[in-house]
Amino acid sequence: MRDRTLKALIVGGLAIAGLAALLMASHADAAAPCGDHREMEAWLAQKYGEAPIGLGTAGRQTIVQLYLSPAGTYSVVASDTAGRACIIAFGSGWEFAPPPKPSKPVDERGG
Repeated sequence: MRDRTLKALIVGGLAIAGLAALLMASHADAAAPCGDHREMEAWLAQKYGEAPIGLGTAGRQTIVQLYLSPAGTYSVVASDTAGRACIIAFGSGWEFAPPPKPSKPVDERGG
């Protein structure tokens, strides 16, 4: 049960992050720190103690990951299929919300 709850929380958080990625995509090159995905992940671990706790897709070529530290700092990273990654959001005080109630899955094609 705990694993399902954690998974639901991660999925909900990533859904919000995915929306943020789509809304911020036009500004990512100008404002967000970007680089190689592996290097970005190593930097987040070394500098902030953050590790990936979940991921989701935003479109066909973007993966959005949520990184979280034990101290509550977080980073949301959008990566493309070529391995380029950009931090699209970050902060502190991350808290998990109650999981959403189960509902009918939404088809990305609008159905």
